[in-house]
Amino acid sequence: MRARIRLHVGLATAYSIATLLLIAGIVGYLFYSASQLAVATATKSMEDVAADVERSVTTLFAPVGRSVRTTAFLVQDGHIDFTADEGRLHLFRLLRAMPEVTSIYVAFAHHGQFSQVARNPLAEGDNPERLGTYLVRKIDIAPAAFRERQFSIWHYFSETEIKGKPFDPRQRPWYARAVERTGLALSDPYVFASTGRTGLTVSQRVRNDNDEVIAVVGADITLDGLSHYLAEKTVGANGRVFIIDHSGEVIVGAETEAGDDDGDLAAGVDGAIRHYLETRDESFRVGGDRTFLASFRPFPREFGQAWSIGVLADRAELIGGIRQSTIKTVGFSLLYALIAIAGMAVLSQRITAPLRRVISETRRIRQFELDGEFSLRSPIAEIDNLAQSVANMKSGLRSFKAFVPVDLVQSILSSGKSMEIGGEMRAATLMFTDIEGFSSKSEALPADVVFKDLSTYFGAMSQCVTETGGTVDKFIGDAVMAFWNAPQRDPDHTLHACRAALACATWENGQTGDAQGNPSLFPTYTRFGIHVGQVFVGNVGSDSRMQYTALGTDVNLASRLEGLNKKYGTRILVTDPVAERVQEQFHLRLVDVTVPAGTSTQLRIHELIAEKGSDDPALMARLADWQQVMTLYLARDWPAARDAVTSFVANWPDDPVAVRYQERIETFVANPPPEDWDGSFVQTDK
Repeated sequence: MRARIRLHVGLATAYSIATLLLIAGIVGYLFYSASQLAVATATKSMEDVAADVERSVTTLFAPVGRSVRTTAFLVQDGHIDFTADEGRLHLFRLLRAMPEVTSIYVAFAHHGQFSQVARNPLAEGDNPERLGTYLVRKIDIAPAAFRERQFSIWHYFSETEIKGKPFDPRQRPWYARAVERTGLALSDPYVFASTGRTGLTVSQRVRNDNDEVIAVVGADITLDGLSHYLAEKTVGANGRVFIIDHSGEVIVGAETEAGDDDGDLAAGVDGAIRHYLETRDESFRVGGDRTFLASFRPFPREFGQAWSIGVLADRAELIGGIRQSTIKTVGFSLLYALIAIAGMAVLSQRITAPLRRVISETRRIRQFELDGEFSLRSPIAEIDNLAQSVANMKSGLRSFKAFVPVDLVQSILSSGKSMEIGGEMRAATLMFTDIEGFSSKSEALPADVVFKDLSTYFGAMSQCVTETGGTVDKFIGDAVMAFWNAPQRDPDHTLHACRAALACATWENGQTGDAQGNPSLFPTYTRFGIHVGQVFVGNVGSDSRMQYTALGTDVNLASRLEGLNKKYGTRILVTDPVAERVQEQFHLRLVDVTVPAGTSTQLRIHELIAEKGSDDPALMARLADWQQVMTLYLARDWPAARDAVTSFVANWPDDPVAVRYQERIETFVANPPPEDWDGSFVQTDK
């Protein structure tokens, strides 16, 4: 059976589920959209940072490159002697204009002459020992140690000092790279011989008219300066910007608050570099427990290095604000949902209260309880229309029951089955009734009196049938046909049929006729026949007009049984199958073993006398004496049977069955039945 819930519970539950799903969907969508937007924005920001770093590196190196190119042109032109102070003044002016450059120099191929102007590393910060802000170094013939002077203002030089180990610029990597490359060349990171710092050199060769390399101009940039520069370009507190070479080695990386102790960040950088080298994807995600967003761009190609600029950011950091905002949104949403659900629970109660009244009324209608009026008004149009429809239906059915048997309609409505032609074989208990002397009584009465009193009679009979779960099939003149266990099943259908017959007789016994002495059909005396057997029950007729009825041999047998009452002077006769089913609940006595006229079926018939309960001693004695009569009768002990029935009639002279048996036994005493007699009495007329 399908699970059912009450409407107000269903409305509140459905609204609650819908509200929670809607809120969850909206919050989830907002969180997802915001997260995607944040990630997209962060990715775009990282790409912008990478592009900005690329531009900045280009901007950083571009003036250096221009200065190197200009100086190379001047060296080639020969108008300035870069082995003398006029050439070094030119270098000094360029150095002072480029704070990111630590030194600028010219190295000549012939004899390895070298002229350099550099920033004094000892003059950085607040070192009190500084002698000058800048240094001038030269070598006339390489290899040789530097001849160095210090100064803060040009022309005010310190004494010349010899410093360092023998140095030959032509053996340095920046020199070799410049010689090999046309245009600007950028060296790999290396340790500067003059300062001991690690950095890069931007250089360019100078050739004469014979296409011979005569010199190389170079400018140094330390990695410390580049690292500090990249640190300003990070994304988020834990982001990192770095430059890698073609093999994935980090050339320079930005310092972060997490530092080298942040293992997840270091692993994220390593993972990003591996992924980039394998796929060359420019934007992607990496990480395990922590997810990082990575973006890569190629290093400016004009410097001739296959390097890449990488940017890494912590995804959780980027969407952390959104997560906090989402948690707050969820909290407010849940609060709203609780208020809304509570409101909906109250509202659903108010909505379903009138519906419950409608349902209660339809249940009464389904049971064909059509008494009273139904009135309900609601501000909700659909409920109001439904209530009016139910009221109209009730009124219509109340009129309809005047034309259709109430018990049949009630049974069909109660069973919940649809009406269609057809049926099924089923065990059923059948009852036929007939009013004794109805024809003669009705002929002596006005038709309207017969109509009115017969309707009252049928109403009472029908009520007794329906109250015990039976179905009134039809009225046949003054007769009633009814059956039990259809359409609704009833395991005690035979018991209920017997109880209904006794109830009908009891009601009938209480009818005394019209109190004012007007002509009346009452009092009446009804005979009943009850039989149980297999019958076909269902709807017979056409689609436009049909009747619910029972058909079969056992139906005909029940009808014949009712007629036998006239033969024995009894009121309620039942067949042996009925007696076997109800003998524990009712007092019965065997009436005869007979074959009704028009049939070949032998029947043991019993008289239904009363329901067991507070048993009357006189009744019990009467039943015991009758049992003795029937035992002797069936045993063919005719003299003893005659004595027994004579004694019975003496005690109960008004018993019509005993009187008839007294006559039959007297006949058998004089003319006994044949030896093969089976105890049955064949009826010769109906």
